[in-house]
Parts: sequence; C-alpha cells; structure tokens
Amino acid sequence: MSKNKKSRVITPDNKPKFKDVTPKVIVFDEKITKKYPEFRPNLTPKQMFELGSFHDQGGYFRDIKSIHHKDVLEDTWKKYTKKGKCLEGVDKDLLVTPKSFKTKKSKIELNKYKRKAGLSLKQWHEYGWMDKQDPYGWVQWYCEFYDGRRSDRDDHQINRWIKFAGENSGRWNKNLMNKIINADTTYDDFKISPIIRQSLQHWAYQLTEEDLIKYEKSKSKISKKSKI
Repeated sequence: MSKNKKSRVITPDNKPKFKDVTPKVIVFDEKITKKYPEFRPNLTPKQMFELGSFHDQGGYFRDIKSIHHKDVLEDTWKKYTKKGKCLEGVDKDLLVTPKSFKTKKSKIELNKYKRKAGLSLKQWHEYGWMDKQDPYGWVQWYCEFYDGRRSDRDDHQINRWIKFAGENSGRWNKNLMNKIINADTTYDDFKISPIIRQSLQHWAYQLTEEDLIKYEKSKSKISKKSKI
C-alpha cells in the first residue's frame, strides 16, 4: 500500500509552482523501440521540471558558459517553451531558479526530494562529457529527441540512459529497489535514498509500484534457480 499520497504543497507564493505527475512509459517511434527496447523513460521533459529538478544548480536552463561556444548561452529555455515544443506552458521559474533564492540550501529545497544530485557543469566539462550539439547535457538532448530530432548522438545518449535507469542494465534504479526491498517498505517511501530518486528524476525516470513488483519477481526467480 502507498504511504505518501498527499499532494505536494509549496509555500510561500514566490516559489515555483510544482506539480505531482503520474509516470507513464514514453513510447517513441517503432525504429527506436525495436533497437532500444530497454529505453523506457517514464517522465516527459515537462514532467521532469514540474516535479522540481536541477534547482541545486540554479535551474537546468540557466545562462551558462560552454567550452564549446564562444558566447554565453542565454535564455535557452525559450526555445523549448514555444508552442508545440516539449516545455510549452512550463513556467520559467521551473527551468531557471528565481534569483530570490540566493543560498545553496534554499535552492536545494526546491528539488522534489530536497537533495543535491549530480555533478556540476564544471565537472562535466572537465570529464569531457559535454558536446557542442547539446551543451547543457543529457536533458537538452532528451528535449530535442522528444521533439523529434534524430542525430548521430542518439545511440550514445540512449545507452547512457539504459546504463543509468534501464530495467535490466540500470545501475541506479536497481540500487534504489534493492534498498527498498531490504528495508521492507513501499516504492514511494521517500525516506529511502532521496538522492538516488532525485538523480533518476533528472534522467526522466520515477520508480513505480509496477516496476518494483516486477523486479521483486525477477529476483525471486533467480534465487529459486540458484537453489536448484
């Protein structure tokens, strides 16, 4: 049974207007589905931001200086909030943290699970993980992909997702589910690994009861085979 069914209430009024969403596996075109059957994000770009993401860094689409571009990248969010685009109707404050939140703690509190998750842009640059096409990173690629763009970077980015959150290969969703199982609690007991939950949300995935049940059954089958 679910333990956390209360709607999320954010106050005071100057805070971004977050929403609760219902995760649902996103089905892309047949070519993608056949080639990458494990690529099954269940949050749209819009839902990721409506839940509260990346505020510990000042908001995902804040102005940034990329090593791949001469000029500072400004107001990038506007491209994706246009009519017909994946972030249409999303408030700017969900994409760029309001300047009224000045302290690191106040920014982190705006994330859904109130935790800092992931590395900084500087660290991503240092590791060589950013490219000119999508200088903001994986989520920018996801926005473009969701809106229909296809490129030679798709294979790389899809496989990154699979290794992070895929049903069979995902490191971090399995990590979260194992902790839930070991604690003998429910899929939505948010006290269990809020940092991992926030990280998975940044990769367009939110654990569902169905996914946890399926994983428990698969573990049970493996355990039975090992005893034979």
